[in-house]
Amino acid sequence: MIHYVLGILAVNSILILWFYSPLPSSIGKYILKNENILTLNDLLDWICLRNQFLADLLSCWICMGFWLSLLVGTIMTFIFSLGWYFPIICFWAFPPVLYLIKQQYR
Repeated sequence: MIHYVLGILAVNSILILWFYSPLPSSIGKYILKNENILTLNDLLDWICLRNQFLADLLSCWICMGFWLSLLVGTIMTFIFSLGWYFPIICFWAFPPVLYLIKQQYR
């Protein structure tokens, strides 16, 4: 049970950092060496010019929630020696919970 709560908190923290902080634009400005990237939308516009699919995934709370849940679940499986089913459960169970949390504080 503690692993599920830890996973939800980790994914939720990453989503909050991505959508509600200046971190993505700062990283984009530093890595891409582009001074015109001031907001997340500027970064997504730059990505959209190169790859529309990736820009769509990075701009959607639910899409990022699914893929981050799978990634975090896989990492936690290796760290805590959990069963092979843990990432699959994370992939399907975390995003609805994360979306409900987002709607609660909207």
